[in-house]
Amino acid sequence: MKGCRPLTDSEIATVKNAFVRTRDKALFILGLKTGLRISELLSLKVGDVYQYGRLADVVYVERKHMKKKLEGRAIPLHQDAKAALSVWIKELEKAGKTDASSPLFRSRKGHGQRAITRVQAFRVLTEVYEANGLMGNRGTHSMRNTFADGIY
Repeated sequence: MKGCRPLTDSEIATVKNAFVRTRDKALFILGLKTGLRISELLSLKVGDVYQYGRLADVVYVERKHMKKKLEGRAIPLHQDAKAALSVWIKELEKAGKTDASSPLFRSRKGHGQRAITRVQAFRVLTEVYEANGLMGNRGTHSMRNTFADGIY
């Protein structure tokens, strides 16, 4: 079978507890709970999830960031995703980096002006998968497949 396969509940629990950085944990949980593609997740700005001093209930991904670019999509945020984002946003606030137009999942390179790349997101996730003995085809798309498997 080609492509990434979904994660089991026990694998999800293992991976959630294995992240060192809150940014990476927030990325993983947001991907699991929204079903967004990695490029859509990385296109999010701080202002998309953090508005008027609190987390938004719905995240809107603009049409230009969608795969077929036909229309944007509004996704309600799951409580688990809100909890992970809350921790990440608090960390950004401490660093003074909650400008609405800055990337939500910022890179450490380039003074945080750009989001991490899809390749870096893949590296982060596969490192955690391998460190916890999760073998097989797993990558960034595993989050989306896990979301779809839960809906099915």
